[in-house]
Formats: sequence, C-alpha cells, structure tokens
Amino acid sequence: LFPPGIDFIRAFLGCLYAGVVAVPAYPPRRNRGAERITRIIADADATCVLTTSAAAATLPSFESRGRALPVLHVAAAQSVGDAFVPSPLTGSDLAFLQYTSGSTGAPKGVMVSHDNLLHNLETIRQSFSMSDTSVFVGWLPAFHDMGLIMGVLAPLLYAARIVLMPPTAFTRDPLAWLDLATRFS
Repeated sequence: LFPPGIDFIRAFLGCLYAGVVAVPAYPPRRNRGAERITRIIADADATCVLTTSAAAATLPSFESRGRALPVLHVAAAQSVGDAFVPSPLTGSDLAFLQYTSGSTGAPKGVMVSHDNLLHNLETIRQSFSMSDTSVFVGWLPAFHDMGLIMGVLAPLLYAARIVLMPPTAFTRDPLAWLDLATRFS
C-alpha cells in the first residue's frame, strides 16, 4: 500500500525479485477505502502489508486468516549482497495480482503470470518502438495496470528514461503533463 513514488517501485521490484506475488494497491485515505483494501487482502489471502512508515501510521489494522497482518515498512533500498538467493521462477508463476477499482462492486483480481507480463512488455516495446533512447512521461498511478506496466516496467526493462508526475498534480493541472512531455522529449 504505497502512495505514488519511488517507494512503490522499489517494493514492487523487490517482490518480483524475491518471487513474492505483489498486490499493488493505493493506501486507503482517512475513513475511505479501507473496506476495499480489506476485501483485496481477503481475496488475495495476503500474508503481510508493505508500505511506508508515513502510510503505516494512517492504516487501520488488517486481518487475514483470522490474524492480524504484519505491516512492513519499506525503507530506502539496501544492497542484499550475496545473502539472498531468489527462488527460481517459471513463466507460468504468478508475478502479481491486479485488482479492479471495485467502483461498481467488490474488487476483482486478475492473475498476471511472468509470461503474461513479459508478453505485454514486448508488445508495448514493439508498438511504441521503445528503446534506450525513448522517454516516457506519465501520470497514471503505478498501482494501476497501465501506469505500472507501460509507465514503469516497460521503460525500466528497455532502459528508457522515465519521468513521472503524481496523479494529483495531473488532475490539478493537466497541461503540466504536456509541459513535462515537451521538456523531456
């Protein structure tokens, strides 16, 4: 549960590296959204919550399997050195669960395998001729499938430059996004 920013990206990539199924979601706001997150946690059978210290202070307690979920604060990236050996994965292994907004009902999860993800990333590369000279300027939140896959993962995989602005900055001033695109492209 991360607000937009580098902490989300670090945690998501850490989950992929560790072979842990990520479930990207935005932290609930004061007295709003906790029910949605509770449903996602139950449906995904989550075992812990990753978030920032600041976001953790605002979260209600969550339960899964009748016990409180641990809330792990993700700090600045640290080298894991030789101590950690990632689990071997196959293409059919689950990479992450992508949940719908639940705006018209309970959130529904879509299982995205590593093969699904890599196929989608390759399709994006071909469709947009993405390369290490490309620049992507985006505003979609990273917990949104398009924001995550096209706005973060594709540029990272193909060594493109990424310029992200907070979604709230875009909604306040959509022209700022066009200004960024002009400045950085």
